[in-house]
Amino acid sequence: MQRLIYILLSLAPLMVGAQTIEGGDIPPIKPVKKTVYDSARVKVYYEYDYRPDSTKADNWRHAQTVLLIGSEYSGFADYYSLKADSLNDAYYYAKRKPMELLVPCMSVMRNINYKYPLAIDMTRNTATVQLPGFINCEYTQQLEPLAWTLAEGDSTIAGVRCRKATCRMGGRDWVAWYSVDYSIPQGPYLFSGLPGLIFAVRDTKNNHVFTLNGLETLPKPELIYLKSYDKKLKLSRKNALKAKRNEYEDPQTAIEMSGKHIWTEDGSRLPSSPYNPIELE
Repeated sequence: MQRLIYILLSLAPLMVGAQTIEGGDIPPIKPVKKTVYDSARVKVYYEYDYRPDSTKADNWRHAQTVLLIGSEYSGFADYYSLKADSLNDAYYYAKRKPMELLVPCMSVMRNINYKYPLAIDMTRNTATVQLPGFINCEYTQQLEPLAWTLAEGDSTIAGVRCRKATCRMGGRDWVAWYSVDYSIPQGPYLFSGLPGLIFAVRDTKNNHVFTLNGLETLPKPELIYLKSYDKKLKLSRKNALKAKRNEYEDPQTAIEMSGKHIWTEDGSRLPSSPYNPIELE
């Protein structure tokens, strides 16, 4: 029962106009508030597989992510999160009723599993990263060039011959595969700086794996944006990561700090959850 309550609470901030359902009423649909950085002409799709619990080898979850590349900014987000936003706004401008949006929005949102939406200013080499949850955190950091080591070996990914490279980032060792046939020195999450598009990257302990599974030139530009949350903590990177760790270790306190109420049938506190982020430090 505790686990069920925890899951329901995690879905409470529905993307129905970024409102929360209270008192049994469904609020009116409102457009998703956005901070727009750029527009993209190139869209790269990455399958993202990860283990929420590093101690369980078969405990895999899956997500679909997208890299959007503009002239000055790039963005990286969950495909289904962007789809939910688009669906919400389409229903708003079509003046549809909130009840009509509820089921299709929930159907899309159940697939959201990537939790680090970000925007990179490629001219200033800075990244703004959001950590959504019971408490929404955001930080901006200066990006230092990754110390890639080009290595011997090749592989074929999505039908493209790729070369191997290694680096250390966020307290983990990573192996990447890139193609010089695609002169885009970018990749998923914060991985960039190789002499070609990154087609795959994984940490050496096999906790987080990104694999390219699509690439397209967009017929019309798509916005590169981050959500503008009404309640958001702008923190340093160190404090944002610490806050997110605390949320997993003590979810009940995080829920209460966000202004929501929590109950369990036996009055006990919610248990902690495994924490296995992309960056350990």
